[in-house]
Amino acid sequence: MSRGPSARTVAVRRAILTVVRASGPISTPEVLVQMSESVGCNSYLSKPVCRFAGRCRAWCWYDPVYPQLRALAQMGLVEHLPRTRERRRAHWRYVDAETDDMFNSALDASVVST
Repeated sequence: MSRGPSARTVAVRRAILTVVRASGPISTPEVLVQMSESVGCNSYLSKPVCRFAGRCRAWCWYDPVYPQLRALAQMGLVEHLPRTRERRRAHWRYVDAETDDMFNSALDASVVST
């Protein structure tokens, strides 16, 4: 029996895909801010309301989001656009693929209950 992603991992991946799909190429810090705005603060120190409201850079989302962005890139659902002179940060772009429905079905089937 192989171990699949947890329900939390699946939820984070789905939220990331929603953020990236709604944007054009989007930088990692912009993904973090969008996650904070759409899902809320992820810091255990600030919950339920972010103590940095108004000046939050959403770094509380970095640890759960960045590895999942890389995983989604390996799955072919997002594209990693490396830094260039014009773009000083890595950017991500949603890949519109026929496999999205198949991926979502497989992802749902492989969820490990926590």
